[in-house]
Amino acid sequence: MASRPGQDATQIPILPPLGLDQAPSHRELAGTPPNDSSGEKTPRPSTRLDATTGTSTPPPASSPASPRPTTYRFLSPDEWARVAHAIGAVTAGEDHGVVHPTSWLYPPKGMPDGLYRRVVARRFKFRFMYHALSILRWTLMILQIVLGAVLTALGSVNLRDGTAITVLAANQTVLSGLLALMHNSGLPERYRSNEAEFSNVEAHLR
Repeated sequence: MASRPGQDATQIPILPPLGLDQAPSHRELAGTPPNDSSGEKTPRPSTRLDATTGTSTPPPASSPASPRPTTYRFLSPDEWARVAHAIGAVTAGEDHGVVHPTSWLYPPKGMPDGLYRRVVARRFKFRFMYHALSILRWTLMILQIVLGAVLTALGSVNLRDGTAITVLAANQTVLSGLLALMHNSGLPERYRSNEAEFSNVEAHLR
């Protein structure tokens, strides 16, 4: 047991006074203050001695500070109109009507310039690229099947010149390389996921 400076090692350490409803811990009995999780020593709370009873009472616990309520400020009609015009979600007239795509061929046509128009344009761009690459992939796959069938048919024919078979085999190799490149690049599924993300952004702006 460690002793204090100026105290004999054989003497019993002096314990601090405790209240009636407070039990000493094993650290206080050992004469060492408790440590927190970070390893730093926490100061021992000071006690107050009552002159009439001779007992000590612990200091009153401090009440935790109550959280301050969060306040929100709503936009005024002028501020709302300014933000809506900057996004491009309302018309420029006095009625402030909500803008909707009017053209099925090119939805951004006729919409005011702003964030909403750019989001709609990007969504249409990825949708067009997804369908175009899907048609291209299916076309290449069908052509590859046809070329494979033609090469199988020409294999049983005795030809003096093998140029036709060489050309067909080269075309089939090119088609296989294009299909493998599209598959490894994640196309056209990547454009479909981009279209879905911009659709979510467009719905949020609405």
